[in-house]
Amino acid sequence: MRVLEKVVTAGLLLLFLFITPSTVAIKSIKIRSDDRPIILFEKFGFTHTGNVSVSISNVSVSSTILQLYDPSVVGFFLLPDETLIQILLEVQQNPNFCVMDSKFVSLLFTLADISPSQSSFNKSFTVTNPNEYALFLANCNCQSPVTMDVRTELCNTVGNTKNYLSAGLTQLPGTSHGWNVLVYMFQFTNGVLSFTVIVLIGGGWLYLKPFLHAKEKMVLMIVISFQVPANVAFVVMGESGPFSKDWVAWNQVFIWANVMCRLAIIFPIVWSIRSLKEPSKTD
Repeated sequence: MRVLEKVVTAGLLLLFLFITPSTVAIKSIKIRSDDRPIILFEKFGFTHTGNVSVSISNVSVSSTILQLYDPSVVGFFLLPDETLIQILLEVQQNPNFCVMDSKFVSLLFTLADISPSQSSFNKSFTVTNPNEYALFLANCNCQSPVTMDVRTELCNTVGNTKNYLSAGLTQLPGTSHGWNVLVYMFQFTNGVLSFTVIVLIGGGWLYLKPFLHAKEKMVLMIVISFQVPANVAFVVMGESGPFSKDWVAWNQVFIWANVMCRLAIIFPIVWSIRSLKEPSKTD
């Protein structure tokens, strides 16, 4: 079990490298019976006047080994970009390593800080070192699913004004939902057109050959078919976030669908090369 948790933790930490800073810094998230050893909430760029606020309520733990449950190893922490490699090395070197014990993380609070009589808990923290940070929830207990409602608020302050955009980002005109729709439409169009052009060129489609063979048409249909789940996964990932239980699964769908598209476009290229070699053999 420890080995599996170690692999999962390392994998989730690696995803941190490929996630862009959040553009929505206030989130309300419901975690239900989640036994993941580490949950990434969001990535945010702080200036020297950054602020983090985390509120939790309706907290419960369904541990199958209550006598071994330790609330001090369930908590929230911030992880800066440059310390990720050191954390991964610590995870690899010690199978019983809890990420919250690392000297490289900024521990915010643990469930041990909450008294049993409290139904909710709220705490704010100041970030004075400018950097890109990721907000995580870690659970180093075995077989102890956690349930809670979480509200996070990440911002940079300028005087008495709060800026909820990650450092380096600027406000876009219009609503974020409107821009999201445009991004998703462009992503789908870009993916379909890019692979279509590659298939056509690979199949030898030119003015001298303005048609495709049946097998080339089949490849084109396969590529377009794989682009549908790839773009559905892209939308789901964009609208949910890494804190969602299914986010990693949708990320895998997105990756593998695009891998299958890239593999499929190899066939028309190979067929074209073979068709060009055949006349040379007869000569």
